[in-house]
Amino acid sequence: METFWEWRYHLSNKHPVYIYICAMDFYGIDLNLLVAFDALMNERNVTRAASQVGVSQPAMSAALSRLRKLFGDPLFLRSAEGLLPTARARSLAEPLSQALRQIESTLVKKPEFVPAQAVFTFKLGLSDYPAFVLLPSLLQALGKSSPGCP
Repeated sequence: METFWEWRYHLSNKHPVYIYICAMDFYGIDLNLLVAFDALMNERNVTRAASQVGVSQPAMSAALSRLRKLFGDPLFLRSAEGLLPTARARSLAEPLSQALRQIESTLVKKPEFVPAQAVFTFKLGLSDYPAFVLLPSLLQALGKSSPGCP
């Protein structure tokens, strides 16, 4: 991350004031950290959040450490009830959650289910009598709505 100092005049007394500015390199942010943050907000527990995301507990702990460094805030404090979000974490929660849902809906397009184009193979375990009674009508109905499913 690039950091630099900028000076500005304080409005009340016109003295120069140096302000430390940390420019966020958006392209260097690992979006998986935001997924980890969202899981931590939902679960309030590192182990459960790790399970939700599909990573190990140590990996989630490392992600939390990186998140703390990225945002310059502890984000979550340990308590008897689990992890309690700081004010900064609470302010980030909703915007980040919405952004992640929008990214997900943009990148992960779920194809519309069209029965006539579906191709599946079914395996049924039936005794003789239910197979004799049910299968002919089931196969006929399936053949009409979904010809790719023999």
